[in-house]
Amino acid sequence: MTKGPDFDVALSFAGEDRAFVDEVANRLRERGVKVFYDLFEETDLWGKDLYAHLTDVYQHRARYTVIFISEAYSRKLWTNHERRAAQARAFQEAQEYILPVRVDETEIPGVLVTTGYVSLAGRSPEDLVSLITKKLVTSGGSVPTELVRRDYSTVAIAQIGEPTMFRVVIADDEGDPIPGCSITAQAENGTTLEARTDDQGVGLLQVPTRRTHRLLISHADFPATIVERVDPAEEVRVTVPRSDNIGSAVFHSTGYIPGLAGRLNPIRDGGRRMYMYADNIAIDGRKDQPATIEL
Repeated sequence: MTKGPDFDVALSFAGEDRAFVDEVANRLRERGVKVFYDLFEETDLWGKDLYAHLTDVYQHRARYTVIFISEAYSRKLWTNHERRAAQARAFQEAQEYILPVRVDETEIPGVLVTTGYVSLAGRSPEDLVSLITKKLVTSGGSVPTELVRRDYSTVAIAQIGEPTMFRVVIADDEGDPIPGCSITAQAENGTTLEARTDDQGVGLLQVPTRRTHRLLISHADFPATIVERVDPAEEVRVTVPRSDNIGSAVFHSTGYIPGLAGRLNPIRDGGRRMYMYADNIAIDGRKDQPATIEL
């Protein structure tokens, strides 16, 4: 069984760039990201064979390694050792592992000029932290991350990071706000959050853990809309076109369709079979039940 990573992000940098990196590391930790940063690991590093230990960290124990490329980085013994360990991992994987950050225009062996990178020109530590957390979220992770939440009790977890206030704005195809829309935000782990739009078509959801969500939007007078993989840290604007005689509803285990007296109870069982109990509802006039329906 393959062991998962111990760190969300490992930082590799030259001492000359420490002031910037230190602020990045501390802000990431405040957001709820598990960071390998030497000053956070002083006790663990004490007495270890650093050559072997750092090889293990940068090659096996982080989800991503952020390399701060600079002239000083290119000539340091330890930074080049960290880089080679990270590159050994990158060569084995088909997806990105090294996230290069350019402090200056120095070229580093093994980091192709065609590799996507982030330049620090005009960027603050907070700007870079926002990019790193977005990378974690859009690649299927969360903030606070699973590694951080695993390290804390359920009582302490509420103190890690600030909840995200997710703003969803819904309007029709003429740009008019749609009040009373039901919004269900479904995370990849199956948990859901719910909100309803106000008179301005705005729905607010408080997201305790930042991760990508699918939005299910419904209204009795509008067709259903599904928006895939949205980041709750960014405002989402959705246009729902009007359509005559079409409405929609989201059911949570059971529910009612506006205008119908009956009740519907959709079920998906352990065998992934989908079926529905219908109470006081006729199917295709009066078919004998069970009857097959298409959704």
